[in-house]
Amino acid sequence: MSMRSLVVRAGSVILLTLGLSLRAQAGVVVVDPGGGSGSAALQAALTAAADGDVVLVRAGSYLLPADQRFVVAGKGLTLATDAVAPPMLPGLEVSGVPSGSSFFVRGFTLGPVTWKAENAIVSVPTVLAHDNSGAVWIEDCAITGRLGSFLVLFGFQTLVDGSPAVSLADCAGVTLQRCSLTGGKGIYSSNQVGFDTFSTSGGAGLTVNGSSASLHDCTLLGGAQGDGFYNEFLPNGGGAGAVVQLESTVLFAGCSVTGGPNGVQPDFADGTVESPGNGLTVSSDTTAVLTRDSAFAGGTLMPPGIPGVPISAPAGSVVTLAAPARSFTVTSPLKEGAAGALTVNGEPGDLAMLLVSAGAGWSEIPSRQGVLVLATDPLLLFTLGATDGRGNFSLGFTMPSLPAGTLGATIPMQLLVSSAGDGTLEAASALTWLDSSL
Repeated sequence: MSMRSLVVRAGSVILLTLGLSLRAQAGVVVVDPGGGSGSAALQAALTAAADGDVVLVRAGSYLLPADQRFVVAGKGLTLATDAVAPPMLPGLEVSGVPSGSSFFVRGFTLGPVTWKAENAIVSVPTVLAHDNSGAVWIEDCAITGRLGSFLVLFGFQTLVDGSPAVSLADCAGVTLQRCSLTGGKGIYSSNQVGFDTFSTSGGAGLTVNGSSASLHDCTLLGGAQGDGFYNEFLPNGGGAGAVVQLESTVLFAGCSVTGGPNGVQPDFADGTVESPGNGLTVSSDTTAVLTRDSAFAGGTLMPPGIPGVPISAPAGSVVTLAAPARSFTVTSPLKEGAAGALTVNGEPGDLAMLLVSAGAGWSEIPSRQGVLVLATDPLLLFTLGATDGRGNFSLGFTMPSLPAGTLGATIPMQLLVSSAGDGTLEAASALTWLDSSL
């Protein structure tokens, strides 16, 4: 038997072993508008899907009115796509995922659009996850915050800042893998003398409030402040790369976090000076931020202005962990019989191991310098092998058949590395496994 066939067999055995624990009732809802408008069909699919189902989105247009976004409430499911180009969704709200359930989304572009000012006089994030007892998992998505807006309300100017790309509130465990998050840009002043509107601030790449979150291999950038005349009575500036607030725990591993630039002022401005955004702002000493192999920087300064800082945080709230971050991904989605690969990018000589489960979770494990983002029942461990002299490892496999009665399932996996006797929890990736008929 050749080495190639041994490798393929090893990967298939991992999936077959886990397949024994999958729920037989998991279904798949396909949304295929044939390249046309699929907005109504997608929301209908998200509403009708049962907990644990897969919603498979094919190429098409998924635009919504400016005051709407796609909503998933009260259940876990998988939102996946097999389109060649990532479909664009204007926004997504996920709430009420119950304990023991998982919500997965992978491979989409989200935003930017302008939130209709008549319906919201505050910035509305492109992706909002709130009040989730179960796990939320966002992978391989490019997310941009909504643009700032302006209206006159009861004769007064109402100015809306650019929105966060992602906001998390009261979530038990959120995982972001290989995502780019860019805060929305503030509105420009429509009259450079400032009589019509003022410019507004950029939004944060990420805001976290009362939540636990783990980010791996993500790029976060605060939104730019709008150019032009500023209101000296309102604080303005570039958005922070990330803002972490009350009673939250966040891990940044292998991430780049940068504030947004301040705007350009006209020569006749009143002397008000605005700042670029900070890389990371921690606004409460009840939070804990862990960083591994991540870079933080203030936004680009547009003179005149006050420079932003890489990290603004209460003493002791940010802890830097020593281990370098490793990357991991698995091909997804895949049908029965299709070829895929597990890929590791780490340090030379790492012993790569794979944790596999039927669901996602979130448990900080300080002894492993990371977060376990998998459910613990079942939790399977497989040894993959050693990385090469450049720190790389790849394992090919062929998708086996799903258990009888199952049309699709999503399997989250996480890399565990042993190096110089120390084991560390690393990045994760989820594989959506589909019936060959789809």
